[in-house]
Amino acid sequence: MPPSQAIYHFTLSHEQTLNIATSLASDIDVASDVMPRDFLLRHYNLLEMFIENLTQDERIHVLGAITYLGASQ
Repeated sequence: MPPSQAIYHFTLSHEQTLNIATSLASDIDVASDVMPRDFLLRHYNLLEMFIENLTQDERIHVLGAITYLGASQ
């Protein structure tokens, strides 16, 4: 199934981007073992999209929320 495409465009502040990335990483950490594979992959894709806009230190902080070793594999 091809990825969904939105027709909307919106702008987020840096703080909102950081908060969303942190939330996605936290979701992955807490629920990756019960998420359907496609849903988990979409979470990772979204996380990658948001962390592209963060500083290196912020990326390290966000990815540090994923403490479950199996979640990143």
